[in-house]
Parts: sequence; structure tokens; C-alpha cells
Amino acid sequence: MASVLVVHEAAAVRARLLAAFARAGVTAAALTDLEGALDHPQGGHVRVVLVDPVLLEAYEFDFRTQIGVRAGSGEITVIALVAIADPARKRHLKRHEAILL
Repeated sequence: MASVLVVHEAAAVRARLLAAFARAGVTAAALTDLEGALDHPQGGHVRVVLVDPVLLEAYEFDFRTQIGVRAGSGEITVIALVAIADPARKRHLKRHEAILL
């Protein structure tokens, strides 16, 4: 059961993150979009979602709340994978209650 979801459009990024989690003994699954994360069959076991910030910025709704409701848990952490975030991007990601990584 996946405890981490990696949501990124780039296959190479997904592969590197999955490999790193596997080396650490963490079960993870990779997806290409936020809708797929919401519909993931193991959503109830997810605790962390690592997301490409571009996907969050384009997403109309509060992703953290939506995935928490679908998973039946408010204990899911959304982490936006950004190296540097300008104030405008930080404001936008705050809507999703995303932590920056």
C-alpha cells in the first residue's frame, strides 16, 4: 500500500523519486495528474503527496482538502516540489496548504 504519492508530469522525475523511496523502504506510487491522485485505489493509506507545483497552480480547487475527504483522513501532507518560490507562487500554493520542498 502506497504511503506516498508522487504526482509529476515528467517520467524521469517520477522514476528518480520512486527509486529513492524504494531505497529507503518507503512504499510509493507515481501518477501524472492530480485527478489520478484523488482516484488512486490506495488513497486511504496515503500520508504524503509530493506534487509538481505547476500542477497545483493549474488546479482550480483546494487539493489537500479534496484528497483528505476522499481518503477519509485529514492527516495528508501535500508537498510542492520547488527549489525556489517567489511570493506569488507561495501565495498560490498556500491555497492547497502545500509545504514547499
